[in-house]
Amino acid sequence: MVSELDQEWDAFLAANRHGYHEQTAMYGRIRTGYGFECERAVVRQGGIIVGGVQVLAQSTPLGKFARIFAGPLAAGDEPGILARVVSELEQLVKSKSYVSLRIDTLPTQQAARDALSAAGFRESDAWFGGKLSLVAPLDYTDDELLASIDRKTRNYIRGAERAGVVIRVGDDADLEDFYNLYLMTAAHQGFEPFARDYIKYIASLLGPAGRFRLFVAYHEGEPVAAKSNMIAGGRSYASWVGMHRGEKQRKLRATELLHYTVMRWARDQGCDLYDLGGTEAQKKKVARDTIDWPVPMRKFYGPFRYVMRHGMHLGWSIPWAHRKINSAAWRMGLLPRMPW
Repeated sequence: MVSELDQEWDAFLAANRHGYHEQTAMYGRIRTGYGFECERAVVRQGGIIVGGVQVLAQSTPLGKFARIFAGPLAAGDEPGILARVVSELEQLVKSKSYVSLRIDTLPTQQAARDALSAAGFRESDAWFGGKLSLVAPLDYTDDELLASIDRKTRNYIRGAERAGVVIRVGDDADLEDFYNLYLMTAAHQGFEPFARDYIKYIASLLGPAGRFRLFVAYHEGEPVAAKSNMIAGGRSYASWVGMHRGEKQRKLRATELLHYTVMRWARDQGCDLYDLGGTEAQKKKVARDTIDWPVPMRKFYGPFRYVMRHGMHLGWSIPWAHRKINSAAWRMGLLPRMPW
């Protein structure tokens, strides 16, 4: 059963322009099933949440390591509220005896990074390795968007339309089709999928504000490909995808038509960029520009914080030490196979 506090937090998150699925209450509950603790630091005005952040922490032989995804958050990105959130976060860290806190922000969360920097957090590429992503500018007409795509891919898009592929902006009725295609892709690529209820929950939370949509491609009534898209900070992010593995269905090239459809939808929602979430070869046919995602910010706590900081960077920078640490973490169950 969802608590009133969780409902209140999710309502704040849905109304915040940077609200992302990794800060939702249900995401936190899912992670607790893999051995994580989930906590929040919240700031209120007049009894109403105006800022906050959700923290996930994992116990290790070296102490509790905490992590934040897509936070902290504040109404209107107000610097004063963000400073208060970071102050509450520091108190939470100390009360829970965390030894390290890593924060991964979205590319548009510069105000949050400024507040963290003022509190002593520093960029740290240890155990990060960089995240490069292809992006497509969206300030174009339909014809200009199509022209910005690789010529061969444009032909695939037109071919899918001629073959009768139809894209439907999914609702509850299409969720089952979307999820079945998503499971096919998870089985083919070997990743752990989210539960159907989680995707339904995200759609119901962020969908009404136009920040999340399912897109399903049909051919002669059969679902052949699917894609979901999330908006945060005025930017569109490709999220979960699915594709029928049959040869006939794959030859329809519905995925390319889905990309073009999502790009037009995101533009109409006021987004400036479509972030494809990686640089795989097939994505280079849709977008040419790349961005580097922000380096995580980190801070260490406790009497051994300086030793921890140097030890972490040393372990990351030496290849054999990096491999040994990862191997030990797997054996101790600290790197569980989880949905992302």
